[in-house]
Amino acid sequence: MRLHTVLAAVVADVLAVLAMILGCIGEIKQLCCSPPVATPIGPEIGGGREELKNVSDHKSSMETCNSVTRASESSHLLFGAIQRSPETKRRVIKFMRSKMPQTTSTAAIQTVCGSGATDLAILRKLCELHEARSEQAHTKPTSHAKSISGLTVKGREKSRVEDSEAEIDLFRSLVTPGFKFLDVGSSEGKITGAIASALGLAKSQANACDIVEPSAKDDRFTFVRNTATKLPFDDTSFDVITMFMSAHHFLDAGAMLDECKRVARPGAFVLIREHNCGSPVAGAFYDIAHALYACVLGSEATPEEFLAQYELGTYARYRSQTEWIKLFAAHGFVVSDKIAPHASRFGVDSFDSFYALFENKGE
Repeated sequence: MRLHTVLAAVVADVLAVLAMILGCIGEIKQLCCSPPVATPIGPEIGGGREELKNVSDHKSSMETCNSVTRASESSHLLFGAIQRSPETKRRVIKFMRSKMPQTTSTAAIQTVCGSGATDLAILRKLCELHEARSEQAHTKPTSHAKSISGLTVKGREKSRVEDSEAEIDLFRSLVTPGFKFLDVGSSEGKITGAIASALGLAKSQANACDIVEPSAKDDRFTFVRNTATKLPFDDTSFDVITMFMSAHHFLDAGAMLDECKRVARPGAFVLIREHNCGSPVAGAFYDIAHALYACVLGSEATPEEFLAQYELGTYARYRSQTEWIKLFAAHGFVVSDKIAPHASRFGVDSFDSFYALFENKGE
């Protein structure tokens, strides 16, 4: 009996040691193989994601990023938000139905919400669906005019001008031969050109800047590339500065606002359009919409390029309206008492956007 007791104790000790060894191996495997923990996306909640084009000063930040890292083949960081939040799922479905033909959107929604595939596989499949639909559309007569309830659907730039009608009327009253206008984060420049035309400006009076040059030139304004933290203009150069959905894309928003302060003339106006982001759930929707615009509905990036940048965890920094106003105030811009902040005048906005007019008062 005593021998059996001793043997049992020895076996128990051996099993305990083996369990400890196996546990250590499991922990090491988990540390080596687990993907990085995603940072919550949202206004002032543990950071966010920065826009693709503001990561580097090279012609294409996508190319720069792709040379450093590649998109994960197994990541669910982007579209996984749909599974985690019914509200994000609802907003994504609504967005896709509004931007794609019914046959394409049905298949796309199933791919996004029901496939359980990785981010990369989902974006690749969505690109295939959209390209197939585009090829079919080329074989059929198309109408260049669209209408909803009898109203002609206008380009995005025209809707921005109409949304900013009061601000543009104010700017128009300031125009003199020495008047200068700057659009920061101008992208392709369509909105820049529309505002320049609405104000009746000469090309020498209208300026635009961005990290990446537009694909086509526009004779309505002068384009100059900027870096992520520097504007290539002299001090006190501009009477009006605009930022249409670009501030949340700045790699260093504070540094860029300091630059805007530097190039703004005393009493200059700054008009922004931004997301009024109230939660990480909303931020997750904005990220997915950005991906669809960049890779599927547009050609800004390939799925691999987009996700390689997105997975760095610095894609965009979304804030609430209150937080944006505080940020601008901290860098010398106060909300103008001439026109109060307002939402889109069209009444329907998937991106919770608002307009705010600031003034450069004092040093």
